[in-house]
Amino acid sequence: MKLPSENEEGYPFWKSKDGTEYCSEEEALALMLKADYLFAGSSRSGPFFVDESGEGGTEVTVNCSDLFDWASADCERLPYDQIGPLYKSIVRTGGSTEWCCLRRKMRPQGPVERRMRESGRWTDALEALPEREKRGI
Repeated sequence: MKLPSENEEGYPFWKSKDGTEYCSEEEALALMLKADYLFAGSSRSGPFFVDESGEGGTEVTVNCSDLFDWASADCERLPYDQIGPLYKSIVRTGGSTEWCCLRRKMRPQGPVERRMRESGRWTDALEALPEREKRGI
């Protein structure tokens, strides 16, 4: 499912008369969940949802499996204040890769980086991240 972008029906951002931009986090979250960019689960439902407090609760995380290492089921917690920035990153770049990399301050594994460069989706922000150790891939 493609997320609605600016000037399309369903885009969860709007501007006030003074030009201030607002995001409907609930709408953005629902759209990203429906499009499978996010996981939702209990903090006690498995290794991805570890709650250090031991209290449990619902976690919303961004899928970043196979982004940093092959054959890795991986995700990144989504703080509430990052719902809008993640949504815009997905619309701008076609996926959650840039947001995950910037959040972790880590480049993706080599083959992912190469494909992003070849497709023109590599950004200056990603270029500024530290280079990864070369591991023969």
